Amino acid sequence: MPRSKRAPGSLERRGASFRIYLCVGGERHRFTVKTKDRRVAEDVARAKYDELEKRIARRHAGLPTSVRMSQLLDHFEQDVQPTLTPGTQKAYCYSLVPIRAYFVEERGDLLLESIRAAHIQEYLAWRRVHRCQLNRKAPQALHSRTLAKDWAVLHVVFAYAEDMGWRHGSPVTRKTKPKVSDSREAVILSPKQLDRLITECRNDPFRPELLALYAITLAETGARSKSEALHIQWADVDFEAEAVWITG
Repeated sequence: MPRSKRAPGSLERRGASFRIYLCVGGERHRFTVKTKDRRVAEDVARAKYDELEKRIARRHAGLPTSVRMSQLLDHFEQDVQPTLTPGTQKAYCYSLVPIRAYFVEERGDLLLESIRAAHIQEYLAWRRVHRCQLNRKAPQALHSRTLAKDWAVLHVVFAYAEDMGWRHGSPVTRKTKPKVSDSREAVILSPKQLDRLITECRNDPFRPELLALYAITLAETGARSKSEALHIQWADVDFEAEAVWITG
């Protein structure tokens, strides 16, 4: 059996694939990689060896070694979400619903240690055409800002998994972060123009103060007028932090 100097264990060529043999902590493991490129097989061998070493280290430390995505999300929703402000909790819910739908239902409840950056990229691609958001009617087009929010929630969730010792490293990296693009040219009112707009709103014969508040909200937050701004509730407003949570 040929011995690899560039990778741990042994590599054996088998037709259009490589068989990888590893021995970590006295335990023997075997993997098959469908590739003809030895360098790719060596990269997989190194990654598998590191993963197995970390699993053994967690086991010796008395930490769980086989936590699944559903368990992580359950613990996050029970232990972390209640500590957040009401607006933040609501914002997280809109992302956790599709995250659970993909990683648990669509992908068969993956083990945390098996999730890679590629899975995050696959989720974002899946999310673009699966607009599940609680019971709210889905928008016609999923904005890139919504993908960015989901990415940010995944970042926090996997950081929690690291803190709990359930996996080493996060698959949510800068390379997986979606780009937020908006081809529309923003119209920024001058202070005088904004004052005049608010004055006109307060001259409205029907609901002047409500209309003025709506205009001020749009001006101060930059929220989309026909969706985000209309969905803001009192629970989304954090008066102490002087912030408003807006969900896509």
